[in-house]
Amino acid sequence: MSACLTTATALAASPIYFGGDVSGLSRQRPANIHITSDENINHIHWSSWGETFARAHGTVVFSASDGLPPAPVRLRLSKVRRCGTRLQYLRLVIFFTGTPPQGPPQPSVVTYSCKSPS
Repeated sequence: MSACLTTATALAASPIYFGGDVSGLSRQRPANIHITSDENINHIHWSSWGETFARAHGTVVFSASDGLPPAPVRLRLSKVRRCGTRLQYLRLVIFFTGTPPQGPPQPSVVTYSCKSPS
């Protein structure tokens, strides 16, 4: 039980960043996330941050060449790890809240490697 308290205390005491943006940015509560060259999540509003999980909702936007319309999504960040001097979320799960567009799996899971911030 003390290990759980230690982990919870560390999470509460240290800021947690999301370093999974393709642009290489490590940010807290990002308003947008660049997933790939043809997939972005915009208008992100976070309901929780800084614990084992971070939760938000936003809109996924695909490239025009994909021909897919923007879609509302829920986001969950998890897998907090120490990366250099920072704690970072290393897993992003994307849940489509309406009818998912053809192509992306439901839910879509993106796992990132630990990168030390510059």
